[in-house]
Amino acid sequence: MQTGLISQALVIGSVEAAVYWTDEGLCALRQESSGGYVDCSRQASLLLDCPAEKRLVVDVSREQLEASITLWSRCQRLLIWLITGMDGTLSDDTRRLSLKLAENAWTEEIASFARARLLGCPLPSDADTAGAIRLADGLPHCLGMFQDLMAAAEYIESVSRKLKELVYFDYAGDAPPDDTYRALLDQGIVAAAVTLLAQGDGPGLDKLVKQFSGNHELLVVCPRLVDLLTFFVGWITNKYAHGNKIARFEANEVSDDDHETNRLTATLETAGSDIYYELIYKVNNASVTVLPPLEAFASRPLWSRWLLFQEKTGGSERLDFRQEAETSFKQLVKAGRVGKADNKSVADVDYITNSLLSDYSTIQQLEKAVKNGSRAVVKGFVKSLINKNIPELSSVRVIDLVTDFIFDYFG
Repeated sequence: MQTGLISQALVIGSVEAAVYWTDEGLCALRQESSGGYVDCSRQASLLLDCPAEKRLVVDVSREQLEASITLWSRCQRLLIWLITGMDGTLSDDTRRLSLKLAENAWTEEIASFARARLLGCPLPSDADTAGAIRLADGLPHCLGMFQDLMAAAEYIESVSRKLKELVYFDYAGDAPPDDTYRALLDQGIVAAAVTLLAQGDGPGLDKLVKQFSGNHELLVVCPRLVDLLTFFVGWITNKYAHGNKIARFEANEVSDDDHETNRLTATLETAGSDIYYELIYKVNNASVTVLPPLEAFASRPLWSRWLLFQEKTGGSERLDFRQEAETSFKQLVKAGRVGKADNKSVADVDYITNSLLSDYSTIQQLEKAVKNGSRAVVKGFVKSLINKNIPELSSVRVIDLVTDFIFDYFG
């Protein structure tokens, strides 16, 4: 057995092994199924050349190296089980078994790694997140992870790509950019950002710089960490605030915070506030025959955004206006009155919603999401189902219309 500290070792979690260097040459250590460790130095060269992900650890004892192998093996297993749960080419029984294994192995330490990877890397187009949510029923940790993933999925690609661009081209340090980016990714920076975007938490984004800027591991590989994070958060805010993505508020979530009021005001003005004033008037008077495109409503129902805007700016004079507007708007959505020239969208929505609501397990998942007020989850669920089963009908407009209908149906 080797004694003293090991100056450098590469931990390969996916194969539960490590390669390290000693005065005697290249050595390797592997974890057995029983939990013990055996020397496998004869396979050291093969392990060193294998394409699996490797993690460098330095100046560790034999016991510390074994602990590192155990940790990263558990991290990789949990991630693989969760990914298996989203693999639509496998049987439901296989996917459900993987999710049960993940649930039983769940600890916060290894789950933070899985979350950082799943919410930090773009999903493949054939990932069946909706199916994973269905199969994770009764497995609260897995279910919560998949719901968060579905809610944040639309942001992951652009946010992760921007961070990678900053690391490779603008804030490179002495460490290889691959190592720097992986360190940032695994600390959960992308996952935290896209989660806050999905939640509409603009103030939370502002706190990301402070949250990660004191991380010693990140400062080692990225000395200009504060500058990078500041630019990164600023880019996110500028990109999504004007697209009505950050300011997601329900009508009953009223705050006196002037910053939030100003940001919401700017958001409504960007979308064209005249549309809101004119349309809510028509809705209240039940005289709407043609509604403008739902893209103009952004991510929240029109009446909710307009009423919150009125409350924040002191423009609402009638206390019962909210209920009247909500009722009128729901009736219009249910009736499919989305424009005389858009009969195809009405027919598509009718066809899709009838298809979705014909499956009992799907109905249960949708109903739960609606009762929890999670529109982002419902929208992601709807988008996934449409793209998988009826891709020719997939469009932003139809997905938004179906999502509004589902909320109205179960509301």
